[in-house]
Amino acid sequence: MNDDLRAEPDLDQPAVFKPRRKPRSKNWLAYQIALGIILGGSVLWTLATLISFAAARLLLGQWQVTVPGLTH
Repeated sequence: MNDDLRAEPDLDQPAVFKPRRKPRSKNWLAYQIALGIILGGSVLWTLATLISFAAARLLLGQWQVTVPGLTH
């Protein structure tokens, strides 16, 4: 066995201590959840508006959809 193994500090390089980061507030998770709900709701509202717009344009006949091979 190696009985001479010891942990020695490295004196060639000075120790650099990083300052601790400010701890996050206790409500950080609540803020993240609220932001996700707001952004998700905004995206869903935008998609619903675009789908409604496209459906209205199709129903009013301002857009025409042609399917190859289908004739009337």
